[in-house]
Amino acid sequence: MNFSEKHKKLSFALLATVFVGLYINNFIVYGESKTSFIIIAVCLLYISYKFSNNYKSKNKLQKLIKREHEQIEISSLKVLPFSNASQSKSIKVARISKVTIGENWLSIILDVNGQGYDFQLIGSKEEIGNYFKSLLNKNEISAVEFSYI
Repeated sequence: MNFSEKHKKLSFALLATVFVGLYINNFIVYGESKTSFIIIAVCLLYISYKFSNNYKSKNKLQKLIKREHEQIEISSLKVLPFSNASQSKSIKVARISKVTIGENWLSIILDVNGQGYDFQLIGSKEEIGNYFKSLLNKNEISAVEFSYI
């Protein structure tokens, strides 16, 4: 049985509600405050948020990877529900020598020296690869080694 994203989101939210209920019940019945129930509930709510449309729309490839003239700017995932801030890195296209793409991540090696940057993204390796290549012209694509893991 496959669960849809909506079912996963609702399941984690429901489970978080159960832990809040257990916290309240434990406080009322036993007079004890078990903060572990609240911590678990917050973690479950965060997992639920990662399945939401808001999280997905804030972290679309088109919003995280942009080209400005001769630079590609890649932002990290926006993981907090109440903030749009994230770190970003600008990379000169001419310095990119190798791009490795996997499920939900992108690795860029600069200047053929083995040093570069890794980025966590949302998308299949095909989606990430196709979108990244769409930002480059034919000459730039031929100068970069692409690999998929």
